[in-house]
Amino acid sequence: MALFTWKELPGTNPSAVGADLGVAAFSGAAYDPTRRLFIFFGGGHNDSDDNGVYAVRVGLDTPDVVALMAQSASKQIDVAYYSDGKPSSRHTYGSLVYHPGADGMMPIGAAALWGQALIMGNVDRFKLSTNTWDPAGRWASLPSGAPQSGISAVVDNAGNIFATSNGSSGPKIMKWTPTAGTYYPGTWEVWTGTSLGANWWDTENALTYDPSRNRLVYFGAGSAAAWFDIATKARTAITFTGPAAGSAAGKSWSSYCPERDSFFGYEEGTSATMLECRASDFYVSTVSVAGTAPSSGGTPTPTGPYNRLKLDTNLGIVMLHNNWTNRNLFAFRYK
Repeated sequence: MALFTWKELPGTNPSAVGADLGVAAFSGAAYDPTRRLFIFFGGGHNDSDDNGVYAVRVGLDTPDVVALMAQSASKQIDVAYYSDGKPSSRHTYGSLVYHPGADGMMPIGAAALWGQALIMGNVDRFKLSTNTWDPAGRWASLPSGAPQSGISAVVDNAGNIFATSNGSSGPKIMKWTPTAGTYYPGTWEVWTGTSLGANWWDTENALTYDPSRNRLVYFGAGSAAAWFDIATKARTAITFTGPAAGSAAGKSWSSYCPERDSFFGYEEGTSATMLECRASDFYVSTVSVAGTAPSSGGTPTPTGPYNRLKLDTNLGIVMLHNNWTNRNLFAFRYK
């Protein structure tokens, strides 16, 4: 794979192993850097009842796609779990995380469940050593009476999970602290009273983690953009600068890239325009990537890929799945 040149990875289309077209509708992905699995779980509302777990095996000489768990045979609407006990399909937005300590893919909250798009606060783990879901209720649900839907989530180096939320008290950040020894159930709190924007959908913008400075970076619009010191909870407003500053607010930003001290981003609704934001001063520029880029055509362009933009710092690659399920994975090398 050439430096900064798009490469389509043939045979990585999740629909090839039975995934419904809508399984990535308004949904993201998690990435396991040890097994090098790009993991899909989503669907929901009136887009798909498919609650299967699918993954692209990026680390193979010839990457492929597999079903880690097939979708349930019997499905019901407006429930957090189907009758077989497995989590139901839902819009996962940017709330899927891989938790290295718990060694699992975790959907944070249950938004827009299959059916009438009900929102619930359930948190679950798909254990990747066994490819099984934990029993319902093992992990603490999002705070009762507080925001009930995780929209964008990250894990810090201490194993805490931070997630944006869209509850009646306004868009906020929640924090989950693991239980010593087992990780589960853990405890949730509304971590900051600072609003993330005027509208609930503002929380669809990306929340990222900068481990070199131990801070959260929220790619919000206008005055909502900010970074948060994890040790003190202090909020500092961000003013994006640079030639692509106007494109900074968005749903799709990668995890931190230590070699470049930056984040990679994807500009929604374009032919895969890639961005880079310096973590030190929030200077945003476009990234020139050669080759045939993944087009943005097809349904649904306006929603973007959420966190289906991933970074593997060992392989030195950026990966993008920028449409619904009927699409191969694309990647380019940055080192």
